[in-house]
Amino acid sequence: MELPRLVTDIHQKKFSSIDTLFTWLETTEDTLKTLNYTQCAEVSGLRAQLAQQKFVLNGKPNERKKRQISKALEIIHPAQEVVSQIILPLEEKIEQAKGLLKQILNVAISLGILPEATPQDFNSYVYNVWSILVAHEQLRNGMNNVKALIGMADGIQILAEEIEM
Repeated sequence: MELPRLVTDIHQKKFSSIDTLFTWLETTEDTLKTLNYTQCAEVSGLRAQLAQQKFVLNGKPNERKKRQISKALEIIHPAQEVVSQIILPLEEKIEQAKGLLKQILNVAISLGILPEATPQDFNSYVYNVWSILVAHEQLRNGMNNVKALIGMADGIQILAEEIEM
């Protein structure tokens, strides 16, 4: 679920948005935990704050709903910041790797070391080009930098996007 739509739902006082936010927080926490990001604890804390509102029983039902909606609004920005702390540096690394791969491909083309592309087996072609670039003495350091930035699997994916057939 996109956060802008969720904010709109909360603004419109749709009570189902509380459960939607809780589910989003839970999914985000699980993803961060799976990827070994320590920020999963921050998301867990925000989810606990939202859950706590369900257990505050004093007041009329409408007052409880207002408190829950208010707490949801308080939580959205910190939750978005936690995710941004992770995504923005990753996006920067991806952009750096793209730029580096473009430069490496330009050098490889000028050196004439790339084999002819075969559209029938593009996957094999991309892996072959990766191997050639990693093995080439002049390009090896650049390819190692790409791997250090984003890893081999993502590097190969970006290489596939950058190769012009």
